[in-house]
Amino acid sequence: MMTILDLNNLSIEQIQFLEQITDEIMEDYHDLIARIHERAGTGIYWQVNNLLSRNNYISRVFEDVCCLELVRRVGAGDNITTIIVKTPSQKKVLTRYFKGQNKQIQFHNSLKSWLKTLVKPGYDFLRNIHWSLVYLMQKDNCRKKKIPRERPLTLIDTFFGSYIFKTGAFKERYYNGLLDHLTLEERKYIFFVPNVITWRNLKKIIRLSEKTRENFLYPFDFLEIRDYLYALAAPFFIKRIQLGDFVFRGMDIGPVLKADFRNKIALRSSFRGILFFQFFRRLKLEKIHLHLVIDWFENQVVDRGFNKGKNEFFPDTPSIGYQGLIAPYKWNFHVQPTEVEARAGVLPRQVAVIGSGLVDIAKKYYPGLDVTVAPGLRFSDIHKTRIKKTAQFNTKNPVILVALPIWVRDSLDILKILLEIQDVFALNKAVLLIKPHPSLDFKSVQSGLPLWPAMFAKTEGDFSRIITKADLLISTGSTVCMESIAYGIPVIVIGSRNGITKNIIPETVPKDIWALCHTGDEVSKALQRLCFGLSQGDRNKFSYQAQLIRESFFEPVSRAGVKQFLRMEQG
Repeated sequence: MMTILDLNNLSIEQIQFLEQITDEIMEDYHDLIARIHERAGTGIYWQVNNLLSRNNYISRVFEDVCCLELVRRVGAGDNITTIIVKTPSQKKVLTRYFKGQNKQIQFHNSLKSWLKTLVKPGYDFLRNIHWSLVYLMQKDNCRKKKIPRERPLTLIDTFFGSYIFKTGAFKERYYNGLLDHLTLEERKYIFFVPNVITWRNLKKIIRLSEKTRENFLYPFDFLEIRDYLYALAAPFFIKRIQLGDFVFRGMDIGPVLKADFRNKIALRSSFRGILFFQFFRRLKLEKIHLHLVIDWFENQVVDRGFNKGKNEFFPDTPSIGYQGLIAPYKWNFHVQPTEVEARAGVLPRQVAVIGSGLVDIAKKYYPGLDVTVAPGLRFSDIHKTRIKKTAQFNTKNPVILVALPIWVRDSLDILKILLEIQDVFALNKAVLLIKPHPSLDFKSVQSGLPLWPAMFAKTEGDFSRIITKADLLISTGSTVCMESIAYGIPVIVIGSRNGITKNIIPETVPKDIWALCHTGDEVSKALQRLCFGLSQGDRNKFSYQAQLIRESFFEPVSRAGVKQFLRMEQG
Protein backbone atom coordinates (compact mmCIF):
# COMPACT_ATOMS: atom_id res chain seq x y z
CA MET A 1 0.00 0.00 0.00
CA MET A 2 1.32 3.45 -0.99
CA THR A 3 2.37 5.57 2.00
CA ILE A 4 4.33 8.30 0.19
CA LEU A 5 3.01 10.86 -2.27
CA ASP A 6 5.95 12.47 -4.09
CA LEU A 7 5.01 15.44 -6.26
CA ASN A 8 8.41 15.22 -7.94
CA ASN A 9 7.85 11.63 -9.06
CA LEU A 10 4.20 11.09 -9.84
CA SER A 11 2.91 7.89 -11.40
CA ILE A 12 1.32 7.97 -14.87
CA GLU A 13 -2.12 7.62 -13.25
CA GLN A 14 -1.40 10.55 -10.90
CA ILE A 15 -0.18 12.72 -13.80
CA GLN A 16 -3.37 11.97 -15.75
CA PHE A 17 -5.39 12.85 -12.64
CA LEU A 18 -3.38 16.09 -12.35
CA GLU A 19 -4.30 16.98 -15.94
CA GLN A 20 -7.95 16.32 -15.10
CA ILE A 21 -7.61 18.64 -12.12
CA THR A 22 -6.29 21.48 -14.33
CA ASP A 23 -9.60 21.51 -16.18
CA GLU A 24 -11.69 21.28 -13.04
CA ILE A 25 -10.06 24.15 -11.14
CA MET A 26 -9.60 26.58 -14.06
CA GLU A 27 -12.68 28.64 -13.23
CA ASP A 28 -11.64 28.92 -9.58
CA TYR A 29 -8.12 29.89 -10.62
CA HIS A 30 -9.36 32.69 -12.86
CA ASP A 31 -11.60 33.88 -10.04
CA LEU A 32 -8.51 34.01 -7.81
CA ILE A 33 -6.61 36.11 -10.35
CA ALA A 34 -9.62 38.43 -10.70
CA ARG A 35 -9.67 38.97 -6.92
CA ILE A 36 -5.97 39.85 -6.94
CA HIS A 37 -6.66 42.26 -9.82
CA GLU A 38 -9.28 44.04 -7.69
CA ARG A 39 -6.76 44.72 -4.95
CA ALA A 40 -3.86 45.52 -7.27
CA GLY A 41 -5.59 48.12 -9.47
CA THR A 42 -4.78 48.97 -13.08
CA GLY A 43 -1.40 50.70 -12.65
CA ILE A 44 1.37 49.66 -15.04
CA TYR A 45 3.60 48.16 -12.33
CA TRP A 46 0.97 45.61 -11.35
CA GLN A 47 -0.30 44.93 -14.86
CA VAL A 48 3.12 43.63 -15.92
CA ASN A 49 3.67 41.71 -12.68
CA ASN A 50 4.02 37.94 -12.96
CA LEU A 51 1.36 37.28 -10.31
CA LEU A 52 -1.38 38.51 -12.65
CA SER A 53 0.20 37.06 -15.80
CA ARG A 54 -1.46 33.60 -15.78
CA ASN A 55 1.74 32.61 -17.57
CA ASN A 56 3.09 29.30 -16.31
CA TYR A 57 6.60 30.09 -17.57
CA ILE A 58 7.02 33.06 -15.21
CA SER A 59 4.54 32.26 -12.44
CA ARG A 60 4.22 29.08 -10.38
CA VAL A 61 0.80 29.87 -8.92
CA PHE A 62 -1.30 27.70 -11.25
CA GLU A 63 1.08 24.75 -11.05
CA ASP A 64 1.20 25.12 -7.26
CA VAL A 65 -2.58 25.18 -6.78
CA CYS A 66 -2.93 22.17 -9.12
CA CYS A 67 -0.39 20.24 -7.03
CA LEU A 68 -2.06 21.33 -3.80
CA GLU A 69 -5.46 20.18 -5.09
CA LEU A 70 -3.94 16.84 -6.08
CA VAL A 71 -2.55 16.43 -2.57
CA ARG A 72 -5.87 17.50 -1.03
CA ARG A 73 -7.64 14.72 -2.92
CA VAL A 74 -5.06 11.94 -3.00
CA GLY A 75 -3.09 12.68 0.13
CA ALA A 76 -6.03 13.10 2.50
CA GLY A 77 -6.44 9.35 2.98
CA ASP A 78 -5.03 7.61 6.02
CA ASN A 79 -2.76 5.46 3.83
CA ILE A 80 -0.66 8.51 2.86
CA THR A 81 1.64 9.45 5.72
CA THR A 82 4.42 11.29 3.87
CA ILE A 83 4.01 14.00 1.25
CA ILE A 84 7.07 15.28 -0.62
CA VAL A 85 6.45 18.69 -2.18
CA LYS A 86 8.20 20.81 -4.82
CA THR A 87 8.56 24.15 -3.03
CA PRO A 88 8.83 25.60 0.49
CA SER A 89 5.58 27.52 -0.04
CA GLN A 90 3.72 24.28 -0.86
CA LYS A 91 5.08 22.85 2.39
CA LYS A 92 3.80 25.83 4.38
CA VAL A 93 0.31 25.58 2.86
CA LEU A 94 0.00 21.81 3.42
CA THR A 95 1.46 21.93 6.94
CA ARG A 96 -1.35 24.31 7.89
CA TYR A 97 -3.99 22.34 5.99
CA PHE A 98 -3.09 18.97 7.55
CA LYS A 99 -2.40 20.38 11.02
CA GLY A 100 -3.19 17.81 13.67
CA GLN A 101 -3.25 14.94 11.19
CA ASN A 102 -0.67 12.19 10.89
CA LYS A 103 1.01 13.69 7.82
CA GLN A 104 4.68 14.44 7.39
CA ILE A 105 5.27 17.20 4.79
CA GLN A 106 8.79 17.17 3.35
CA PHE A 107 10.68 19.46 1.01
CA HIS A 108 14.08 18.39 -0.29
CA ASN A 109 16.31 21.20 -1.48
CA SER A 110 20.03 21.77 -2.02
CA LEU A 111 21.96 24.71 -0.59
CA LYS A 112 22.75 25.84 -4.15
CA SER A 113 19.06 25.92 -5.09
CA TRP A 114 18.17 27.78 -1.90
CA LEU A 115 20.84 30.41 -2.52
CA LYS A 116 19.75 30.80 -6.14
CA THR A 117 16.17 31.54 -5.05
CA LEU A 118 17.37 33.92 -2.37
CA VAL A 119 19.49 36.09 -4.66
CA LYS A 120 17.25 35.95 -7.76
CA PRO A 121 15.40 39.29 -7.19
CA GLY A 122 18.69 41.14 -6.72
CA TYR A 123 20.28 39.41 -9.69
CA ASP A 124 17.29 40.27 -11.91
CA PHE A 125 17.45 43.90 -10.79
CA LEU A 126 21.15 44.12 -11.68
CA ARG A 127 20.41 42.60 -15.08
CA ASN A 128 17.80 45.28 -15.69
CA ILE A 129 20.39 47.94 -14.90
CA HIS A 130 22.69 46.27 -17.42
CA TRP A 131 19.92 46.27 -20.05
CA SER A 132 19.28 49.97 -19.37
CA LEU A 133 22.93 50.75 -20.10
CA VAL A 134 22.88 48.59 -23.24
CA TYR A 135 19.82 50.39 -24.59
CA LEU A 136 21.14 53.85 -23.67
CA MET A 137 24.38 53.15 -25.53
CA GLN A 138 22.41 52.39 -28.71
CA LYS A 139 20.28 55.53 -28.61
CA ASP A 140 20.62 57.50 -31.87
CA ASN A 141 18.91 60.89 -32.15
CA CYS A 142 19.77 61.19 -35.85
CA ARG A 143 17.96 57.94 -36.54
CA LYS A 144 15.00 59.18 -34.53
CA LYS A 145 14.75 62.39 -36.56
CA LYS A 146 14.44 60.38 -39.78
CA ILE A 147 11.14 58.84 -38.65
CA PRO A 148 8.36 60.35 -40.84
CA ARG A 149 6.01 62.83 -39.21
CA GLU A 150 4.02 63.83 -42.29
CA ARG A 151 1.80 60.71 -42.35
CA PRO A 152 0.50 58.24 -39.74
CA LEU A 153 2.66 55.14 -39.32
CA THR A 154 1.80 51.46 -38.96
CA LEU A 155 3.87 49.95 -36.14
CA ILE A 156 4.44 46.19 -36.03
CA ASP A 157 5.88 44.57 -32.92
CA THR A 158 8.63 42.01 -33.60
CA PHE A 159 11.73 40.50 -31.94
CA PHE A 160 15.47 40.88 -32.31
CA GLY A 161 17.30 37.82 -31.02
CA SER A 162 20.57 36.20 -32.05
CA TYR A 163 18.55 33.51 -33.88
CA ILE A 164 17.16 36.18 -36.24
CA PHE A 165 20.68 37.04 -37.42
CA LYS A 166 22.14 33.53 -37.27
CA THR A 167 23.12 33.59 -40.97
CA GLY A 168 24.81 36.98 -40.73
CA ALA A 169 21.75 38.75 -42.14
CA PHE A 170 18.26 39.63 -40.93
CA LYS A 171 15.79 36.77 -41.44
CA GLU A 172 12.14 37.43 -40.66
CA ARG A 173 10.70 34.75 -38.35
CA TYR A 174 7.34 36.24 -37.39
CA TYR A 175 5.75 37.99 -40.37
CA ASN A 176 7.21 35.88 -43.16
CA GLY A 177 6.47 37.33 -46.59
CA LEU A 178 4.30 40.20 -45.33
CA LEU A 179 6.13 42.83 -47.38
CA ASP A 180 6.16 40.64 -50.50
CA HIS A 181 2.50 41.49 -50.99
CA LEU A 182 2.99 45.27 -50.80
CA THR A 183 4.39 47.87 -53.17
CA LEU A 184 7.37 50.06 -52.29
CA GLU A 185 5.03 52.99 -51.64
CA GLU A 186 2.80 50.87 -49.37
CA ARG A 187 5.83 49.75 -47.32
CA LYS A 188 7.10 53.29 -46.82
CA TYR A 189 5.12 54.02 -43.66
CA ILE A 190 5.26 50.53 -42.12
CA PHE A 191 7.78 50.30 -39.29
CA PHE A 192 8.76 47.21 -37.32
CA VAL A 193 9.34 47.85 -33.61
CA PRO A 194 11.93 45.37 -32.28
CA ASN A 195 11.73 43.92 -28.81
CA VAL A 196 15.50 43.46 -28.46
CA ILE A 197 16.16 40.30 -26.43
CA THR A 198 19.92 39.99 -26.96
CA TRP A 199 22.68 42.39 -25.95
CA ARG A 200 25.56 40.57 -27.60
CA ASN A 201 26.74 42.23 -30.83
CA LEU A 202 23.74 44.56 -30.69
CA LYS A 203 25.55 47.29 -32.59
CA LYS A 204 26.32 44.81 -35.38
CA ILE A 205 22.72 43.55 -35.36
CA ILE A 206 21.39 47.08 -35.82
CA ARG A 207 23.86 47.65 -38.65
CA LEU A 208 22.69 44.45 -40.37
CA SER A 209 19.03 45.42 -39.93
CA GLU A 210 19.65 48.74 -41.68
CA LYS A 211 20.61 46.82 -44.85
CA THR A 212 17.21 45.16 -45.16
CA ARG A 213 14.08 46.35 -46.92
CA GLU A 214 12.21 46.57 -43.60
CA ASN A 215 11.89 49.89 -41.78
CA PHE A 216 12.74 49.73 -38.08
CA LEU A 217 11.76 52.08 -35.28
CA TYR A 218 13.81 51.41 -32.15
CA PRO A 219 12.18 52.17 -28.78
CA PHE A 220 15.54 53.04 -27.21
CA ASP A 221 15.93 55.93 -29.69
CA PHE A 222 12.93 57.58 -27.98
CA LEU A 223 13.39 56.54 -24.36
CA GLU A 224 15.05 58.89 -21.87
CA ILE A 225 17.07 58.13 -18.73
CA ARG A 226 14.04 58.91 -16.56
CA ASP A 227 12.09 56.16 -18.37
CA TYR A 228 14.68 53.57 -17.35
CA LEU A 229 14.65 54.86 -13.79
CA TYR A 230 10.85 54.61 -13.78
CA ALA A 231 11.04 50.97 -14.92
CA LEU A 232 13.84 50.11 -12.48
CA ALA A 233 11.81 51.58 -9.61
CA ALA A 234 8.96 49.08 -10.05
CA PRO A 235 10.15 46.52 -7.43
CA PHE A 236 10.37 49.28 -4.82
CA PHE A 237 7.28 51.36 -5.62
CA ILE A 238 4.76 48.73 -6.75
CA LYS A 239 1.64 48.96 -4.61
CA ARG A 240 1.88 46.43 -1.75
CA ILE A 241 -1.34 44.49 -1.26
CA GLN A 242 -2.47 41.90 1.25
CA LEU A 243 -1.77 38.40 -0.11
CA GLY A 244 -1.83 36.35 3.07
CA ASP A 245 -5.62 35.99 3.36
CA PHE A 246 -6.40 34.38 0.00
CA VAL A 247 -8.06 30.96 0.21
CA PHE A 248 -8.24 28.47 -2.67
CA ARG A 249 -10.51 25.44 -2.30
CA GLY A 250 -10.22 25.49 1.46
CA MET A 251 -6.45 26.01 1.56
CA ASP A 252 -4.70 29.17 2.75
CA ILE A 253 -2.44 29.89 -0.25
CA GLY A 254 -0.89 33.11 1.02
CA PRO A 255 2.61 31.54 1.15
CA VAL A 256 2.34 30.53 -2.54
CA LEU A 257 1.30 34.03 -3.64
CA LYS A 258 3.91 35.78 -1.51
CA ALA A 259 6.73 33.55 -2.78
CA ASP A 260 5.71 34.05 -6.40
CA PHE A 261 5.50 37.82 -5.94
CA ARG A 262 8.89 38.05 -4.24
CA ASN A 263 10.84 35.71 -6.52
CA LYS A 264 9.85 37.49 -9.76
CA ILE A 265 9.58 41.07 -8.49
CA ALA A 266 12.30 42.30 -10.89
CA LEU A 267 11.50 40.11 -13.87
CA ARG A 268 13.18 41.20 -17.11
CA SER A 269 10.02 40.83 -19.21
CA SER A 270 8.12 43.03 -16.72
CA PHE A 271 10.90 45.62 -16.98
CA ARG A 272 10.58 45.59 -20.78
CA GLY A 273 6.81 45.89 -20.52
CA ILE A 274 7.19 49.12 -18.53
CA LEU A 275 9.69 50.44 -21.08
CA PHE A 276 7.20 49.81 -23.89
CA PHE A 277 4.56 51.66 -21.90
CA GLN A 278 6.94 54.63 -21.63
CA PHE A 279 7.86 54.27 -25.31
CA PHE A 280 4.30 55.11 -26.36
CA ARG A 281 4.35 58.08 -24.00
CA ARG A 282 7.48 59.31 -25.81
CA LEU A 283 5.91 58.77 -29.25
CA LYS A 284 3.01 60.97 -28.17
CA LEU A 285 5.36 63.71 -26.96
CA GLU A 286 7.31 63.50 -30.24
CA LYS A 287 4.04 64.06 -32.12
CA ILE A 288 4.35 60.78 -34.02
CA HIS A 289 0.98 59.90 -35.59
CA LEU A 290 -0.17 56.28 -35.81
CA HIS A 291 -2.45 54.61 -38.34
CA LEU A 292 -2.36 51.11 -36.80
CA VAL A 293 -0.44 49.22 -34.12
CA ILE A 294 0.12 45.45 -34.42
CA ASP A 295 1.39 43.45 -31.44
CA TRP A 296 2.82 39.94 -31.80
CA PHE A 297 0.31 38.88 -29.22
CA GLU A 298 0.98 36.04 -26.81
CA ASN A 299 -0.53 38.04 -23.91
CA GLN A 300 2.76 37.97 -22.06
CA VAL A 301 3.62 40.72 -19.58
CA VAL A 302 5.69 42.56 -22.20
CA ASP A 303 2.60 42.55 -24.47
CA ARG A 304 0.54 44.01 -21.66
CA GLY A 305 2.93 46.93 -21.21
CA PHE A 306 2.98 47.45 -24.98
CA ASN A 307 -0.82 47.45 -25.29
CA LYS A 308 -1.44 49.51 -22.17
CA GLY A 309 0.93 52.18 -23.45
CA LYS A 310 -0.79 52.26 -26.82
CA ASN A 311 -4.27 52.36 -25.23
CA GLU A 312 -3.42 55.17 -22.80
CA PHE A 313 -1.46 57.46 -25.13
CA PHE A 314 -3.10 56.62 -28.50
CA PRO A 315 -6.64 55.61 -27.46
CA ASP A 316 -8.15 56.37 -30.87
CA THR A 317 -5.61 54.37 -32.87
CA PRO A 318 -6.80 50.85 -33.82
CA SER A 319 -4.65 47.96 -32.63
CA ILE A 320 -4.45 44.28 -33.47
CA GLY A 321 -2.96 41.47 -31.42
CA TYR A 322 -1.67 39.07 -34.05
CA GLN A 323 -1.53 35.48 -32.81
CA GLY A 324 0.51 34.02 -35.64
CA LEU A 325 0.83 30.73 -33.80
CA ILE A 326 -1.07 27.79 -32.36
CA ALA A 327 -0.35 27.26 -28.68
CA PRO A 328 -0.64 24.31 -26.27
CA TYR A 329 -3.69 25.99 -24.75
CA LYS A 330 -4.08 23.68 -21.77
CA TRP A 331 -0.69 24.90 -20.47
CA ASN A 332 -0.38 28.26 -22.28
CA PHE A 333 -3.90 29.43 -21.48
CA HIS A 334 -2.54 32.92 -20.82
CA VAL A 335 -2.69 33.50 -24.60
CA GLN A 336 -6.49 33.37 -24.23
CA PRO A 337 -7.44 36.80 -22.80
CA THR A 338 -9.91 37.46 -19.98
CA GLU A 339 -12.45 40.21 -19.46
CA VAL A 340 -10.53 41.37 -16.39
CA GLU A 341 -7.49 42.03 -18.60
CA ALA A 342 -9.66 43.94 -21.06
CA ARG A 343 -10.93 46.19 -18.26
CA ALA A 344 -7.34 46.78 -17.15
CA GLY A 345 -6.52 48.13 -20.61
CA VAL A 346 -3.75 45.64 -21.41
CA LEU A 347 -5.32 44.02 -24.48
CA PRO A 348 -5.31 45.13 -28.12
CA ARG A 349 -8.61 46.33 -29.54
CA GLN A 350 -8.86 43.23 -31.72
CA VAL A 351 -7.18 39.81 -31.76
CA ALA A 352 -6.29 38.22 -35.11
CA VAL A 353 -5.86 34.44 -35.29
CA ILE A 354 -4.58 32.44 -38.28
CA GLY A 355 -7.61 30.23 -38.83
CA SER A 356 -11.37 30.15 -38.27
CA GLY A 357 -10.92 27.10 -36.05
CA LEU A 358 -9.03 29.26 -33.54
CA VAL A 359 -11.68 31.97 -33.11
CA ASP A 360 -13.71 30.25 -30.39
CA ILE A 361 -10.50 29.02 -28.72
CA ALA A 362 -9.27 32.62 -28.42
CA LYS A 363 -12.63 33.63 -26.91
CA LYS A 364 -12.74 30.81 -24.36
CA TYR A 365 -12.33 32.99 -21.25
CA TYR A 366 -13.72 36.19 -22.74
CA PRO A 367 -16.65 35.57 -25.12
CA GLY A 368 -16.93 39.30 -25.84
CA LEU A 369 -13.41 39.47 -27.31
CA ASP A 370 -13.25 40.91 -30.84
CA VAL A 371 -11.52 38.19 -32.89
CA THR A 372 -10.86 38.13 -36.62
CA VAL A 373 -8.95 35.85 -39.00
CA ALA A 374 -5.69 37.02 -40.61
CA PRO A 375 -3.16 35.41 -42.96
CA GLY A 376 -1.03 32.62 -41.45
CA LEU A 377 2.24 34.27 -42.41
CA ARG A 378 4.61 31.83 -40.68
CA PHE A 379 2.84 28.87 -42.28
CA SER A 380 2.45 30.04 -45.87
CA ASP A 381 4.55 27.08 -47.09
CA ILE A 382 1.79 24.68 -46.03
CA HIS A 383 -0.39 25.77 -48.95
CA LYS A 384 2.56 25.50 -51.34
CA THR A 385 3.08 21.81 -50.51
CA ARG A 386 0.65 19.13 -51.60
CA ILE A 387 -1.04 16.84 -49.11
CA LYS A 388 0.71 13.47 -48.97
CA LYS A 389 -1.02 10.93 -51.19
CA THR A 390 -1.83 7.40 -50.08
CA ALA A 391 0.61 5.90 -52.59
CA GLN A 392 3.47 8.02 -51.19
CA PHE A 393 3.43 6.33 -47.77
CA ASN A 394 6.21 3.80 -47.20
CA THR A 395 4.65 0.52 -46.10
CA LYS A 396 7.82 -1.60 -46.13
CA ASN A 397 10.13 0.68 -44.14
CA PRO A 398 7.92 3.36 -42.55
CA VAL A 399 9.76 6.57 -41.63
CA ILE A 400 9.02 7.87 -38.13
CA LEU A 401 10.10 11.47 -37.60
CA VAL A 402 10.69 12.32 -33.93
CA ALA A 403 10.64 16.12 -33.44
CA LEU A 404 12.19 16.86 -30.06
CA PRO A 405 10.79 20.01 -28.38
CA ILE A 406 12.79 22.84 -26.86
CA TRP A 407 12.63 21.37 -23.33
CA VAL A 408 15.33 18.84 -22.31
CA ARG A 409 13.13 16.94 -19.87
CA ASP A 410 10.24 16.55 -22.33
CA SER A 411 12.69 15.43 -25.03
CA LEU A 412 14.06 12.78 -22.69
CA ASP A 413 10.51 11.64 -21.89
CA ILE A 414 9.91 11.02 -25.59
CA LEU A 415 13.16 9.14 -26.19
CA LYS A 416 12.80 6.96 -23.08
CA ILE A 417 9.33 5.85 -24.16
CA LEU A 418 10.65 4.98 -27.63
CA LEU A 419 13.43 2.94 -26.03
CA GLU A 420 10.80 0.89 -24.21
CA ILE A 421 9.32 -0.24 -27.53
CA GLN A 422 12.44 -0.71 -29.67
CA ASP A 423 11.27 -4.19 -30.60
CA VAL A 424 8.05 -2.75 -32.10
CA PHE A 425 10.04 -0.52 -34.45
CA ALA A 426 12.41 -3.37 -35.34
CA LEU A 427 9.54 -5.76 -36.02
CA ASN A 428 7.97 -3.29 -38.44
CA LYS A 429 11.35 -2.33 -39.99
CA ALA A 430 10.74 1.33 -39.15
CA VAL A 431 13.32 4.08 -39.67
CA LEU A 432 13.55 6.60 -36.79
CA LEU A 433 14.76 10.12 -37.62
CA ILE A 434 15.46 12.35 -34.61
CA LYS A 435 15.13 16.10 -35.30
CA PRO A 436 15.96 18.34 -32.32
CA HIS A 437 14.38 21.77 -31.91
CA PRO A 438 16.91 24.44 -33.05
CA SER A 439 17.10 25.85 -29.51
CA LEU A 440 17.22 22.49 -27.69
CA ASP A 441 20.34 21.79 -25.62
CA PHE A 442 20.91 18.50 -27.43
CA LYS A 443 24.13 17.71 -25.54
CA SER A 444 22.13 17.64 -22.30
CA VAL A 445 19.67 15.25 -23.93
CA GLN A 446 22.49 12.95 -25.02
CA SER A 447 24.09 13.02 -21.57
CA GLY A 448 20.71 12.15 -20.05
CA LEU A 449 20.50 9.15 -22.37
CA PRO A 450 24.00 7.61 -22.31
CA LEU A 451 23.03 4.52 -24.33
CA TRP A 452 22.17 6.08 -27.69
CA PRO A 453 20.63 3.33 -29.85
CA ALA A 454 21.85 2.80 -33.42
CA MET A 455 18.28 3.11 -34.69
CA PHE A 456 18.14 6.78 -33.57
CA ALA A 457 19.39 8.70 -36.62
CA LYS A 458 19.75 12.44 -36.03
CA THR A 459 18.61 14.70 -38.87
CA GLU A 460 18.78 18.45 -39.49
CA GLY A 461 17.27 20.86 -41.97
CA ASP A 462 14.00 22.56 -42.78
CA PHE A 463 10.99 20.84 -41.21
CA SER A 464 8.70 21.35 -44.21
CA ARG A 465 11.20 19.45 -46.35
CA ILE A 466 11.80 16.58 -43.92
CA ILE A 467 8.18 15.99 -42.87
CA THR A 468 7.03 15.18 -46.41
CA LYS A 469 9.29 12.11 -46.33
CA ALA A 470 7.84 10.88 -43.01
CA ASP A 471 4.96 8.47 -42.51
CA LEU A 472 4.28 9.52 -38.91
CA LEU A 473 5.43 12.26 -36.51
CA ILE A 474 6.14 11.84 -32.79
CA SER A 475 6.50 15.03 -30.74
CA THR A 476 4.94 17.26 -28.09
CA GLY A 477 4.40 20.98 -27.44
CA SER A 478 5.28 22.20 -30.92
CA THR A 479 3.37 23.59 -33.90
CA VAL A 480 5.05 20.92 -36.03
CA CYS A 481 2.28 18.61 -34.79
CA MET A 482 -0.38 20.70 -36.51
CA GLU A 483 1.81 21.25 -39.56
CA SER A 484 2.25 17.50 -39.90
CA ILE A 485 -1.51 16.91 -39.84
CA ALA A 486 -1.91 19.65 -42.46
CA TYR A 487 0.42 17.64 -44.72
CA GLY A 488 -1.71 14.52 -44.18
CA ILE A 489 0.80 12.83 -41.87
CA PRO A 490 -0.51 11.36 -38.58
CA VAL A 491 0.87 12.43 -35.20
CA ILE A 492 1.55 10.84 -31.82
CA VAL A 493 1.84 13.35 -28.97
CA ILE A 494 3.84 12.05 -26.00
CA GLY A 495 2.24 12.99 -22.70
CA SER A 496 4.42 14.48 -19.98
CA ARG A 497 5.84 12.22 -17.28
CA ASN A 498 6.56 15.11 -14.96
CA GLY A 499 3.56 17.44 -15.18
CA ILE A 500 0.92 18.86 -17.49
CA THR A 501 1.28 17.87 -21.15
CA LYS A 502 2.00 20.71 -23.59
CA ASN A 503 -0.29 19.42 -26.35
CA ILE A 504 -0.51 21.77 -29.32
CA ILE A 505 -3.40 19.99 -31.07
CA PRO A 506 -6.80 21.55 -30.25
CA GLU A 507 -9.51 19.26 -28.91
CA THR A 508 -11.62 20.00 -31.99
CA VAL A 509 -9.22 18.04 -34.24
CA PRO A 510 -10.60 14.48 -34.77
CA LYS A 511 -8.57 11.70 -33.14
CA ASP A 512 -8.50 9.54 -36.28
CA ILE A 513 -5.26 11.28 -37.36
CA TRP A 514 -3.53 11.72 -33.99
CA ALA A 515 -3.19 10.22 -30.51
CA LEU A 516 -2.05 11.32 -27.05
CA CYS A 517 0.06 8.65 -25.33
CA HIS A 518 1.67 8.46 -21.89
CA THR A 519 3.14 4.94 -21.95
CA GLY A 520 5.05 2.66 -24.30
CA ASP A 521 2.05 0.37 -24.56
CA GLU A 522 -0.18 3.29 -25.63
CA VAL A 523 2.40 4.35 -28.23
CA SER A 524 2.56 0.78 -29.61
CA LYS A 525 -1.21 0.70 -30.06
CA ALA A 526 -1.22 4.15 -31.65
CA LEU A 527 1.51 3.12 -34.08
CA GLN A 528 -0.61 0.19 -35.23
CA ARG A 529 -3.67 2.43 -35.62
CA LEU A 530 -1.93 5.34 -37.33
CA CYS A 531 0.97 3.77 -39.23
CA PHE A 532 1.80 0.06 -39.25
CA GLY A 533 -1.60 -1.59 -39.57
CA LEU A 534 -3.29 0.67 -42.12
CA SER A 535 -5.18 -0.08 -45.28
CA GLN A 536 -5.32 2.26 -48.28
CA GLY A 537 -8.80 3.34 -47.19
CA ASP A 538 -7.49 4.27 -43.75
CA ARG A 539 -4.85 6.53 -45.28
CA ASN A 540 -7.42 8.21 -47.50
CA LYS A 541 -8.92 9.62 -44.29
CA PHE A 542 -5.65 11.43 -43.58
CA SER A 543 -5.94 13.45 -46.81
CA TYR A 544 -9.49 14.44 -45.91
CA GLN A 545 -8.48 15.55 -42.39
CA ALA A 546 -5.46 17.43 -43.75
CA GLN A 547 -7.66 19.50 -46.02
CA LEU A 548 -10.00 20.35 -43.14
CA ILE A 549 -7.06 21.37 -40.95
CA ARG A 550 -5.68 23.64 -43.66
CA GLU A 551 -9.03 25.34 -44.09
CA SER A 552 -9.65 25.76 -40.35
CA PHE A 553 -6.23 26.55 -38.90
CA PHE A 554 -3.98 27.97 -41.62
CA GLU A 555 -5.42 30.97 -43.47
CA PRO A 556 -3.75 31.38 -46.89
CA VAL A 557 -1.61 34.44 -47.51
CA SER A 558 -2.64 36.81 -50.32
CA ARG A 559 -2.26 40.47 -51.21
CA ALA A 560 -5.93 41.09 -50.41
CA GLY A 561 -5.59 39.37 -47.03
CA VAL A 562 -2.43 41.28 -46.12
CA LYS A 563 -3.97 44.64 -47.07
CA GLN A 564 -7.08 43.88 -45.06
CA PHE A 565 -4.90 42.89 -42.09
CA LEU A 566 -2.97 46.18 -42.31
CA ARG A 567 -6.18 48.22 -42.67
CA MET A 568 -5.17 49.47 -46.11
CA GLU A 569 -7.63 50.46 -48.78
CA GLN A 570 -8.14 47.70 -51.30
CA GLY A 571 -7.18 48.43 -54.87
